[in-house]
Amino acid sequence: MKATGQNSAAADARVVVCLTVFLGILAFSFQGSRGIWQPDEGYYTGTAVTMMDKGSALIPYLGEDEIFLDKPPMIYWGIIAGLKIFGHSEFGARFFHGLCFLLTSLTVGALSYSMFRDKWLGVLSALIYATMIVPFVAANFITPDTTLTLWTTLSLLCFWKSMSSEGGVCAVWKMLLCAATGLGLLAKGPAALLPCAGMFVFLMVRRKMLRFFVTPWALGGVLVFAVTGLGWYVWVSSKVPGASEYFFDNMVLGRLVTEKYNRNPGLAGALIYIPVLVFGSLPWSAIWLEKRGLLKSALFSGQWWKSLRERPAILLLVCCFFVPLLVLCAASSKLGLYALPIFVPLAIATARLWRRKVAIVEVAELRQTFKCLAQPLKLTTVWVSLLLLTRLGRYARAVGSGQ
Repeated sequence: MKATGQNSAAADARVVVCLTVFLGILAFSFQGSRGIWQPDEGYYTGTAVTMMDKGSALIPYLGEDEIFLDKPPMIYWGIIAGLKIFGHSEFGARFFHGLCFLLTSLTVGALSYSMFRDKWLGVLSALIYATMIVPFVAANFITPDTTLTLWTTLSLLCFWKSMSSEGGVCAVWKMLLCAATGLGLLAKGPAALLPCAGMFVFLMVRRKMLRFFVTPWALGGVLVFAVTGLGWYVWVSSKVPGASEYFFDNMVLGRLVTEKYNRNPGLAGALIYIPVLVFGSLPWSAIWLEKRGLLKSALFSGQWWKSLRERPAILLLVCCFFVPLLVLCAASSKLGLYALPIFVPLAIATARLWRRKVAIVEVAELRQTFKCLAQPLKLTTVWVSLLLLTRLGRYARAVGSGQ
């Protein structure tokens, strides 16, 4: 029995290593093969280089004297770290971004496994997230969205762990939840709180709101969140006149209420998220069509919705998909990449649909395991080859044009 357990653990470790290598190829291949795209990559990379030159780690500068507070500093710290490790190159500038994509994909797998205790569902969830069009494309150019999604996914994992543990272990996970949410604020401001809205609805439906918050850990959690998430904003506001007003106008009013940025305003603008979610989830959204009868009977069944309270894992996926989506639709500023964090519950739900389709048995031998996974692996290999060829095509065009 002991030997069997050791063999199974070794096989699991090999699968994790193979998965990590595979995701690493997706994350880092050809990331240095093209120049910096304008305007977004130029803004962020230029700001990071200026911060390096000026020795300013906390106040971003777009130019020599122009303070640039549109985004929190984490994206610049990541670019600076990549440039210091790999030199002043496109790969160095994008390294941190690719690392966030890799870690997010692994965290999706860990979250899926923690929720359903199915290791192959975890593997499928990670693969599906990493090979959906929107997450993959988002990982190809520098924006705060991929970094934000890493922290929102980690916050979901910590939240679920805190809900499924007791005592001191539960308190530790709650502290980590507060830290992950705070770091999300450093990645892209209040957008990090969107998954928290789904968590609040989950707690209300489960009638565990008071039990979750009214505990001895609450003050410690607030302090952790304040230090990790709010400390930078408070410090900058004390050093730069008008910074606090700018933060509120730029990150809250301008995104949620006013039409300052004029990015698909109004309810009609919310239609942008239909193609983003449907086509951005290719090729895996094809599974939704195959299972449309099952989805229709579930989503339009009153009994299915009533049963969610007794199925916490499914309930959390539903809350963390639909609640943030409703907020995004109601916000005045709407862009496709804003929906990136909700691809996480979408990937796990899609993996569950495929798990019904593909029977995977528990085996110790990796070779037998891959036989069971032959169909999904073949489909994934073909799709990944197409994704990587698009990067190679851009590299060939860049070389041909002499860039």
